[in-house]
Amino acid sequence: MRTITTIDSHVGGQLVRFVVEGMPRAMGDTPVEKAAWFRRHADPLRRALVLEPRGHADVTAVALTEASSPDAHAGLLFMDGGGYPRYVACAAVAAAAVCVSRRLILTGDSDGPEPLLVFETPVGLVRTRVRRADGVTTVLLDAGPAFVHTAGTAVLRGTRRVPVDIAFGGDFFAIVDSEAAGVPLDSAHISDLRRVGLELCAEIDKRAALTHPQLGGSQQLAGVALTGPPSTDGAHLRGVVVNRHGVVDRSSLSGSAAVMAVLDAMGIVAEGQLFVHEGTAGLVVQGTLRRRTTVGDLPGVDLEISADTWVVGEHTWHLDDDDPLRHGVPS
Repeated sequence: MRTITTIDSHVGGQLVRFVVEGMPRAMGDTPVEKAAWFRRHADPLRRALVLEPRGHADVTAVALTEASSPDAHAGLLFMDGGGYPRYVACAAVAAAAVCVSRRLILTGDSDGPEPLLVFETPVGLVRTRVRRADGVTTVLLDAGPAFVHTAGTAVLRGTRRVPVDIAFGGDFFAIVDSEAAGVPLDSAHISDLRRVGLELCAEIDKRAALTHPQLGGSQQLAGVALTGPPSTDGAHLRGVVVNRHGVVDRSSLSGSAAVMAVLDAMGIVAEGQLFVHEGTAGLVVQGTLRRRTTVGDLPGVDLEISADTWVVGEHTWHLDDDDPLRHGVPS
């Protein structure tokens, strides 16, 4: 029997499962190679962690790997029900908070007020700072540079013409107004939002060739960020992200940088201005435009996103050899 221990957190209402022990070392020279190795050699363990009966459709798991970059403290391997996303912002936030609070990674400023951790991911280095005050852990995430890739395009959903902007903020997201897509943006309609997100992602895949000036190559859309009017005082927008595997991020964090890039291109965001983004769980994340920059020949913005996170459980999962569902319910 194999056991895997995890620490579960929620980031703005979104569950993240951080792997502490029990997973094999992912082999490879880069984060992409490590994810490919895990897919080939240990994928049943991903399924065991994120699928029922131990998980559900919207669980994201994250594990530390050895970093190949000398500028990173560790690498991150992201896992969900559909496979291995290149980057999940809420999982990076949860990993930073757990690593600092449990002293899993020690650095020169580990005992300082805002320890810095740098993670290596398939989309590059991700910098985080962890702030702990009054019982709340807040992670400040370097979310730039973000930029608009395609502005003012549209796709069809049935007979409905849906306006779409495509922006990069940690990864590529399609920004869509939920009303234009024909679905209310609230927790009661999560299944509808999931379906719409998957439909739009598939349609955009057919039409849009995505390239990043620095990452190179052809890129896939990470997901669809649906936006709408907020219900919380002080929030500017409500948001939810449906990734290409159908995972719903109730925190709004995943799409915040891409949304801010679009708002900046529209002339709505000013340097130093706070952007408050509400998720469907009713909690908010906050973004700040630190400076304008360029990404290749494209105008971009350097952003910082802050999100609160709480540990909700510590688990030892048993994968009994005689259990027909030890590797999760078949999808």
